[in-house]
Amino acid sequence: MSIAIKDKIVGNAATDLDQAITGIQWGKGYGFGKGINAVTGGLSGNALQPFTPKPQTVKSSEEHYRFIQNESDLDREIEASASGKYNIAGAEVTASTEYLSTIKFSELSVTLIAKYKSQYAGYDEGGNYQLTEQAKKLIGNPQEFRRVYGDYFIAGAQRGSLFIAVYVCQATSVESMDKFKAAFKGEAPEIFSAEGSTSFMQAASQNNINLSFDLTMIGYKGTSPIGPWNPEKINEALDWFKQNEKGTYLEALLQHYSTIDTSYPRIIDIAPSVFIDLHLLYTDYWDIIALYGSCPKYYQNQYSKNYQELISSVQANESALATDADLRIQLQEKANYLLALLGAVNARQDFYFKVKNAIGNEPKEGIGTAETGGVHSWLYGYNTYPLSSDVVISSSDMKVARIGTGAGYWEYTFQFGPDNKYLVVGWEVIAYWTDGTDGEWWKSVPQILLTSQAAVHVKSRWGRGFDWGLRVYYVDAKDYQFEPSSNEGDSPTEGDVRITRITASEGIKGLDYATAAEGVYRQNAGLEQVSMSNPHILRTLTEGKRYDIIADQFNKSKSLIYNGDIDGTLWFVSK
Repeated sequence: MSIAIKDKIVGNAATDLDQAITGIQWGKGYGFGKGINAVTGGLSGNALQPFTPKPQTVKSSEEHYRFIQNESDLDREIEASASGKYNIAGAEVTASTEYLSTIKFSELSVTLIAKYKSQYAGYDEGGNYQLTEQAKKLIGNPQEFRRVYGDYFIAGAQRGSLFIAVYVCQATSVESMDKFKAAFKGEAPEIFSAEGSTSFMQAASQNNINLSFDLTMIGYKGTSPIGPWNPEKINEALDWFKQNEKGTYLEALLQHYSTIDTSYPRIIDIAPSVFIDLHLLYTDYWDIIALYGSCPKYYQNQYSKNYQELISSVQANESALATDADLRIQLQEKANYLLALLGAVNARQDFYFKVKNAIGNEPKEGIGTAETGGVHSWLYGYNTYPLSSDVVISSSDMKVARIGTGAGYWEYTFQFGPDNKYLVVGWEVIAYWTDGTDGEWWKSVPQILLTSQAAVHVKSRWGRGFDWGLRVYYVDAKDYQFEPSSNEGDSPTEGDVRITRITASEGIKGLDYATAAEGVYRQNAGLEQVSMSNPHILRTLTEGKRYDIIADQFNKSKSLIYNGDIDGTLWFVSK
């Protein structure tokens, strides 16, 4: 996570551009000979005479597997898949980078990225590049030449095919996730093999891991297989993919115009530190896309405005970021702020499920524990969490002391809450007399951890006094909305289809269904969201009636409104 940029220019105020740049993702509008401006990242005019690139003929393939468990893993994946150079391809979303938004990781989730890549060795290049007559006339005026043709031209491209499978693994407890990860001994399984796929599914089944999948295929011929996916079907799709590789341009080779005319300068009046700052901003940009996608819906809704503003601002202003220092600083500060928010949610979510895992260690309600002089303090849950400063734990101390009566018992019940503003993450019973004469205590509610209350009963020995304390550790409940019930009212989307149920009310009676549905949908009122994975839900909604007509309408318009029930219930379906 980067920090806000303080200085607009640091160190040398000029950059000596590289003669050639490799590994740039093949972007929209790319073509042989086209110019690219290193400062704006945009495409420029074509300064070259037409040339025919010589195709490479030697082909090889490789498979790569990686678990994404934390931000460091994510940054390595971003660096491998979405890194540009200078201000080129920094924030461009391509077919080969879209999968980054599907990554999820937390104490309860991990993502396995499996890639198969087949590519030709080297780039298809033209070799003897020649400027057009018009470009030759301009090259003596570097400033004007740059304005028209940019700094680089697309000299070559690497052909290949890419198959990316994303396996999001979700556990129900920290313990089950730890066991699942331990099954692979820190190494991502080779899931494209029969053995790797079998071991992966066995580990998932044994540890109650829920799986979801995303598949990207680039560079093939024919009609590709379709989901829904599971590891077996993904491997079948990979077999089909290997038989139908066509190859497409995956990466571009850029050459500076000085490789054609050595008198043309490679120096531009932009400080190298600016491009370092841009690299940090774009890395944060991709981090935010992945972290936001990994964030629970409750918090996605809270931070949606910040997220949309940042993403759209970076994309819309990419061409100006190298030269507009104020804008660059402003966007970096917004990125830092949003990263801090999302990072805090991630840290608190991890902590929450650690506490949830500790619930099983609480004693049962009504089962007494005696103070015998050995142990005089009993802690359940957490009183500190040094892994993150975003987890702020407060405490409440209670104490009761009585002197001996000579006959009978002293009894007292400590009470904390209930108060829905707070969530108990730890509690500690303390016997202040340490000689074994304090008596006993027991929990007097079924559960304390992750509730809004605590109740502990203490009792003296016969005829004796006691000196007991209860310390309750708690956090603000509003910051820990991580259970499924916290997401009620969301608009969940699975796969490609969103199904929204709209129930008729006084406000929409008398209107035609389309107008009524649109009005209620826009107001986000009276909606019951139902998530489904594909258009076949229509068969259920219509109970088989008019299914073909409705499915055809859906495929053509990508949305429809269907009056599915006589009681006035509407279904709004959209892709």
